[in-house]
This record gives sequence, C-alpha cells and structure tokens, in this order.
Amino acid sequence: MQHSTSQRFATSLLVFSVLGILWFGLQNHGFHAENQAYRDSTIHGIRFTGSGYAVSDEFSIAQLAATGGVTTILLSILPDERSLARRFQFILALGDDNHHNQFIIAQWIDKIIVMRGDDYDYADRDPRLTARFAASGTSQVLLAVRMTPEGSELRINNEVVATLNTNLAPLARSERLSLRLGESADLNKSWRGAITGLAVFDFALSDESLTAIYQAWTRGQDLTATVAAKPALAYDFAGGNEREIPDVSGNSHTLHVPELRSLQQPQLAKFTEVNASAADVILNLLGFIPLGFSLAWLLKTRGLQSAKRILLVAIAVGFLLSAGIELTQAWMPARTPSLLDLLLNTAGTTFGALAFCWLDSKISKPGGRNLNTR
Repeated sequence: MQHSTSQRFATSLLVFSVLGILWFGLQNHGFHAENQAYRDSTIHGIRFTGSGYAVSDEFSIAQLAATGGVTTILLSILPDERSLARRFQFILALGDDNHHNQFIIAQWIDKIIVMRGDDYDYADRDPRLTARFAASGTSQVLLAVRMTPEGSELRINNEVVATLNTNLAPLARSERLSLRLGESADLNKSWRGAITGLAVFDFALSDESLTAIYQAWTRGQDLTATVAAKPALAYDFAGGNEREIPDVSGNSHTLHVPELRSLQQPQLAKFTEVNASAADVILNLLGFIPLGFSLAWLLKTRGLQSAKRILLVAIAVGFLLSAGIELTQAWMPARTPSLLDLLLNTAGTTFGALAFCWLDSKISKPGGRNLNTR
C-alpha cells in the first residue's frame, strides 16, 4: 500500500503535536477573569483578595510637572496576613503606558517599597525607599510619601522610616496618568489587603500638616480633613457604588472596579526580556521536535522530495506557529511573550525536520526500507 499508511501516521503525529503545542502554549495558568476586588462597607474601603484591581480615569499632571515633581501621597492600608509573601505585590501604581516611568508603592514580605520604574527584583539597584512594618491583618497603617527636588521620604504612622536623596515623584515627563490599586497592569503582581483612604497632593505637605493628618486619621477622620489646600485626587471610599468610587477632591477622577480583569495593552515590551528557567528552555526546544519531524514526514509522503525544501517549509511553519502563540500570549494576563521561546521553538522544529531527513536518507539507501511506503 503505497504512502497511505505513512501518511496516516505522519498526519496523526502532526495533529497530536500541534494540539499539544497549542494546549501548553495557550494555557492561562489558573488565571481568574473575575475581578475579586470589592467594596467593604465594614471598613469603608476596597478589599483586594489577590486577584483584583481598581483603576482611575486618566488625568493630566501638567500642574505636577510645573511644580518640579513636588508631591505628597497619603495611603491608608489594612494589609492581610496573607500578604506576607516572598513576591513583589503592587499596592499602588501611578503612571502611563511606560512601565519605566511608573511610580509604585508595593509590599514584599513585611516591607513597604516605594520606587519608580520596573526594577522589581532590585537587579539594577535603582533608588527606592524601603522599610519594615507590622502586617497584623487587624490594624490599619498610614503611609505618607513626601517627595521634593531634594529627595524623598517615607513615613509609617507619622514616623520617618526611610529617606533618599532622589526625587521619586511620579512622572513629570508624562502628560496623562492613571492610578491603579491592588494589582500591576500585567495582572501578575497582586496584593492582599484593603485600602481605606488615599490622597495625592501636588505639593509637599509640611511636618505639621502630616502630624495633624495622622492625629485626625487616628480619630477616624479622612485624610484631607485638616488640609486647607485641595488635593489633586482623593478617595475616602464612603460614597459611590460597588463599581465606581468618586474622587472627593472635586476633580472627577473616578475610581473604577471592573467586573472582569483584563490587560490594558499587550505585553509586547516584555518580548525581548530573557527570564527563562532551564526547564522552560528544555521544554520549548523539545516540544517542537515532534512537529518538525511529523511535518517533514508528511511533506515527503505528499511528494516533496527535496530535503532542502522540506526543511524550509517545516522551519517556516514552526516559526509561524510559535510566533502566533507568542503574539496571543501578549494578551494573556498569566503568560509572557518571549523572543527566546520563539527562537527555541523554531530550533526544535529544525532539529525535528533534520532528524527525519537524516533517518529517511539512511533507510532509503539500497537494502533499507523507505519511510514513505509500507
């Protein structure tokens, strides 16, 4: 029976290879589409359970830029005991589409981190404010970050715990910003806890003002009660509804709690990052070898005799399939597109096709048995 059995085997192997590649490549690894952030009326705040966020309307910082980046941010939080994890967790992010420009307040185990940029693992040693705090799960904590051209300062419950001779003020170079709470924009750095108050000022509050705010806060007053000047934006989480929280500064920067978690933009900036384990490298290489082998086998049974053409077609198909998966992963919150994966997948396809061509040439010699016939 000429070719028919070989074609069936080659086709079956190719189908299983493609299905396996798609299954592994497009899994979303336990991603929860439902936004699990919610309003908690018992504490007049918004609670984050590790899979949710709130995001504001875009707003202009022209006035902030004019002041040279002088800023004070007040943030009242109630960390969950489960937030004491060995991973970088976003509490607040203020920025534009460029992660290199974003201002962040985050938690790592029992530390509060204030930084600008995306040096999350501190590999580049970018300037940051860091201080330990008590995350009991029952006691609220008031964070105050004051930034001027001379430097930056972090206070926890009105005690200065960290200083820096660098202005970390958010992004005077950007014209439009948005505020994000509870989770990073790529949806993989989620925080557990609650936020009960937030105010951003485009000027540096004095020591006296910060002390008065803290004292009023301990009596249950909101963060702007003792400040005569109006903040740039502020939320006391007392008004609004389950999905929209009004900006009590009067500037109408509404804070939204979407029903579903979604990426605001594809993660194409991460495409050239190299952050793969040895296991990832091996799987991405070996996973495409059956594809290259079965595709070359099928092409040969279909009458394509030139080994060079078989290789070129197989490599092109492997490259396009991998590129399609990586592009799709750019829109998948739990996945990250990678140039390294694309190169490894293409190499795996090449090795598989080469293996078939080599094996076929050996078997097709006089006295051997051709893979294309039975």
